[in-house]
Amino acid sequence: MKRILSRIVVVGALALLISVSAGHTAFALMMKGNNVEIAADETIEDDLFVTAETLRILGTVQGDVYAAGALVEVEGTISGDLYVVGGTVKVSGNIGQDILIGGGDVRIEGATIGDSVVLAAGNAVIPENTKINGGMIFGAGTLDLSADITRNLLGGAGLITLQNEVQKNVFVGVDELRVKSGTNIGGDLTYYSSREANIATGALIAGDIIYNESTLKRGAEQRNAWEKFVDRLRGNIFAFLTALLIGSILIYIAPKHTQHIVQNFEKQPWWSLLAGLITLSIVPLASLLLFVTLIGAPLGLIVLFFLVLAVYLAKIYVGLVVGHIILGKHKKKINFYALLAVGLLIYYVATALPYVGPFVVIFGTVAAVGALAITQYQKIITGRKTGHTGKAS
Repeated sequence: MKRILSRIVVVGALALLISVSAGHTAFALMMKGNNVEIAADETIEDDLFVTAETLRILGTVQGDVYAAGALVEVEGTISGDLYVVGGTVKVSGNIGQDILIGGGDVRIEGATIGDSVVLAAGNAVIPENTKINGGMIFGAGTLDLSADITRNLLGGAGLITLQNEVQKNVFVGVDELRVKSGTNIGGDLTYYSSREANIATGALIAGDIIYNESTLKRGAEQRNAWEKFVDRLRGNIFAFLTALLIGSILIYIAPKHTQHIVQNFEKQPWWSLLAGLITLSIVPLASLLLFVTLIGAPLGLIVLFFLVLAVYLAKIYVGLVVGHIILGKHKKKINFYALLAVGLLIYYVATALPYVGPFVVIFGTVAAVGALAITQYQKIITGRKTGHTGKAS
């Protein structure tokens, strides 16, 4: 696990270094090192990007924070969003907007969250002295939740323990659900599980209790299928965290280009799919033909590299499209980082499903590569037209 997290940190650091070289750091502070601490009397009036083995934020950040490390502790005040990936993550400060958090062990205690929480963790604990002024989306091995939530609770885990107030609906997939006395759910409780939930007598649920029994518990083979799904889901957690970090940096350094790709994907899904099929069929063949000649071999290698890069980035664009469909359709101001987190979480849950998962990966990858190809083609055509009119390119 430490090895995987170390790779995530390294990937994040490399991506940050790339953004430094691209000259996009004028509006953000970047820090890295073995041990980094923002002192209690320190104020950073900008966005903060930081990677470290051990990171402590005790002071104030007037902006967003993007952090990665083996141990991350946030005790200060962040006026914007907090995006954090770590082996162990502890948050006890005041976060002005959203938290997107992932780690092996996550604890959010004594914190005030201005909006929503998106969480992916092995084990997560959120005690009652935390206030979440929005909704929560999660994927975890175990979740112990006692903090009140202003909107909906949505996610999946092996074990979920609730002892809090959720003002709207709860929708979860879970192996074991415990709803303790003192829980107050303002809407429906909908859950998918192989067993009925343990709901205490003192728990209040204003809406309906909707139990969808998982048929995977019937028979040894079906049980094994469920266990494989859970294993795949857990394995996807770190892939999710890596994609989230890289996608966030991609949005930061190339927001307009990323937005154009997502728009092409969403508005022209079938054209994107066709363009993706053509691209993934022709480009590898073209690369092989270039490899045949000594002169063309370097170019073939470059083309192949960018194709592999496009295939990897495909999941990020899929996540943005899914997030936009769910969260951004009716909003004037769109937070693309939140769209990415929600969309990627849904994508990785879907890819872990038996039978469905491979189709999600194939369709998403092909269509996203196609949308990227269409966007690049449009950019080339626009550049040529600009050149013909005598304008600077």
